[in-house]
Amino acid sequence: PDSNRLQEIVKNIHRCLENFTCGEAGVEQEAEIIISYLQEVLQEKIEGICEEDVSPVDKVLFTDQAVEIIRVLVAVSKERIRRLDAEKKESLTSFLERVVFHNSLPLDLRSNAGIIYVAGLGLNEIRSTLQNRPGDEESDGAMLSLAHGVLSCAATAELTNSSSDNGAKSFLQILLQLYVNLSKKVQGSNIVMGYSRGLLSWSGRFLEACKLEQVGGVEGVDTAL
Repeated sequence: PDSNRLQEIVKNIHRCLENFTCGEAGVEQEAEIIISYLQEVLQEKIEGICEEDVSPVDKVLFTDQAVEIIRVLVAVSKERIRRLDAEKKESLTSFLERVVFHNSLPLDLRSNAGIIYVAGLGLNEIRSTLQNRPGDEESDGAMLSLAHGVLSCAATAELTNSSSDNGAKSFLQILLQLYVNLSKKVQGSNIVMGYSRGLLSWSGRFLEACKLEQVGGVEGVDTAL
């Protein structure tokens, strides 16, 4: 199908998930096929974005379409990625990892990829990546995308609890430290917007933890400042 037809299919998939019981049941039944389809069309759009000879107009079009597709992919696969068979899960996770760490892609696209990537990989793996993050500027967008994934996927208790390692920090501490460190460096507008949005989301999750009195792992957050 042509580009307009592809985007209409994507929109129809999304409509099935919007307070439509039969639609949700249909998506659930065909989840693996739908996820594979969305991954395939998203990859085509990303290849278009990365083409050296693509025109500025087409690049904007490919970008808008890719962002729309990945938002639907998040809606379909965030809660389902761990139930995919091993081969499909590995294919999707590997693809999303490349998106997250691809510096030439828009941060909005990478941040949405980060949600599914974190959901599939698990918080323990992501904790290690964030704690051992490289200090170079090329990794800043990837770290913001992973942080966005953590804030989108983790329950409040998972954000406030530190790991079993003695002296380990909670995710709230790790993410706050990331945002503060990024704010101290000269950055492009996309990174500034990324960590500003991240701090806003972090503040909301921090308030949730305070309301639930889950303060055990929140104490010491001031050490990141």
